[in-house]
Amino acid sequence: MCLKCACGGNIQGCEDRRVSWRPKIERPKGNWYDFLRAHREQCRSALAMGGPDEEQLVAQLYDRVTDVRALETAWRFLEAHERANPGTTGFAPAVGLSDKEIRRVVKHLRSMLRKPGYVPDAIDYDGWPLASRFDKQVGQKAMCLIVEPLLVHGLDPLTLSAGSEDDRQNSLSVSCDLAETSNRLVWARVSVREPFDRVPEKSLFDLVWDGMPNNRCVELIVDLTGLPSPTGIFRGCRLSELLIEFYLDRMVVRKWHEVHKNVPILRSGAEFLILCRKKDGAERMRADLLEIIREAGMPVDEAGESSICDLNAGDSVEWLGYTISRQAGEWVYEPVGSVEGSFS
Repeated sequence: MCLKCACGGNIQGCEDRRVSWRPKIERPKGNWYDFLRAHREQCRSALAMGGPDEEQLVAQLYDRVTDVRALETAWRFLEAHERANPGTTGFAPAVGLSDKEIRRVVKHLRSMLRKPGYVPDAIDYDGWPLASRFDKQVGQKAMCLIVEPLLVHGLDPLTLSAGSEDDRQNSLSVSCDLAETSNRLVWARVSVREPFDRVPEKSLFDLVWDGMPNNRCVELIVDLTGLPSPTGIFRGCRLSELLIEFYLDRMVVRKWHEVHKNVPILRSGAEFLILCRKKDGAERMRADLLEIIREAGMPVDEAGESSICDLNAGDSVEWLGYTISRQAGEWVYEPVGSVEGSFS
């Protein structure tokens, strides 16, 4: 755009288009904390604007994942998590490195991640042999921090969390309130079996590519989560959970809404719940959902009629780790043993 039109406000009419009038998305500045905060703010803005803003952001994803600040944020998160939950991540031997040592390790990790032919768990850290076991964990966490705002954007609003007791209580309230206000007290459940082990890799990563077409970023996701088979991804990290969330939302929930726009479907992890008014209708809805899940290449739990419960008739249903029933018009729910998180 020429200087005359820029000063005069003639943005659309300027014939000199060599320089775009749209402001570019700048690379986040500051330390590791400021970097992540700025990235999330830019994601919100770019997703709201769409178009060139979103394209510019997606083009920077690989560089942001392999930024030293993203890797340092991931390291510090894993270190703090290990202190709160010792033994759950295998990160304990690395706890206690100084800030200088952490930066040295993540700089080395960055250089290895950016080399062609990166192989997880095969990095030799001179001086810190224990750290060689954590490159996949740090890389997975850094990737999750950067791509999560993009992948969770647009998830169906009836996607319920069961990660903590507070989350489960809130999700239970949403489920029961929706059922009561819409008079849908016949519930049909469907579970996806072994979602991490059985998700079709090609379909999953094609879908990820469609959502954020950055080839190097997607290739790194494959390296960090893929297995040497056409199905299955690495389990045990938030990145894998995020990918399963994304896949089930796009391939199952959205397909469901195309067929049954007015029938509510709730999802928590790999568990689905259809809210119906009559039992025969619930049987048809459940059969349709089973077909959609099979078309997505995922195995289902063949529980049959036992997964259809009429709460008005005194039946009970297991949902979100609770046994739910109706007694004298009131909701009653009791914990079912121990609750082990979002995915079966």
